[in-house]
Amino acid sequence: MVLSLDDWSNIAQILATLVTAAGVLVSLWVAVRTLREVQRDRQLRHRPYLAFQPGGYRLPISFKAIGHRIPGVDPRYLETALAHLPKSKESVVLGGEGENGKRTVRHYSELRNYGSGAAINTTVTWVPERIWINGEEFPITPEKLADPLYASDLNHIPAVPRHIEPGKHSELTRLPALIVKDYDRKITQIDGHLLISCWDIFGNEHTTKQEFHFFTHYGDAPAAVHITFSDHTSLEPNNSFMPMPLRGTA
Repeated sequence: MVLSLDDWSNIAQILATLVTAAGVLVSLWVAVRTLREVQRDRQLRHRPYLAFQPGGYRLPISFKAIGHRIPGVDPRYLETALAHLPKSKESVVLGGEGENGKRTVRHYSELRNYGSGAAINTTVTWVPERIWINGEEFPITPEKLADPLYASDLNHIPAVPRHIEPGKHSELTRLPALIVKDYDRKITQIDGHLLISCWDIFGNEHTTKQEFHFFTHYGDAPAAVHITFSDHTSLEPNNSFMPMPLRGTA
């Protein structure tokens, strides 16, 4: 079959249309890829990186009968979660006895933002891995982590302040729950890791994992605990992207 000039003209128009469409698709793909790279670059430039300043802190403590109460935790929740524990025994409280009954220490540590972006709603969760009871070592099993005193709910502590600008730092204002309610004062050491979590200004969650070593000196005068933050840190994988939650006090 011999094609006429009109046929060749129609074929050329079809080919030109296809080439144009392909060019538009390629342009759109390049534009979307460029936009994603720009957004990714903006997020990286506003990414926080939180870690405790490595080193040790010797903190004075005192013993007070405060019932089931743990500073910063909803008392109604504690009445249910710790119903199996006696109310009359003394809890371990941060800070020694100062003048007029005021605590000598109200906060400790240096949780610094080493990143280039603000850290929003910063919290710290103590996760024990090994514990020494009267000097004897025991691993923390999944079953033990189900115990309210060892679970994350009562060992999830907000930093103060909760929002940390780049180059600034926050502190902690209470001890982990398993120490606060060590009524029989049998714990001598705890090893584990901290999960330091925050949100950036784009709503992405970031978590740093950092090792800690916790020692008790209940029999010293004055009584004290010693906390060491390791220089070993790592980033936990977080792929969440959602509006930042307004979390209540942990």
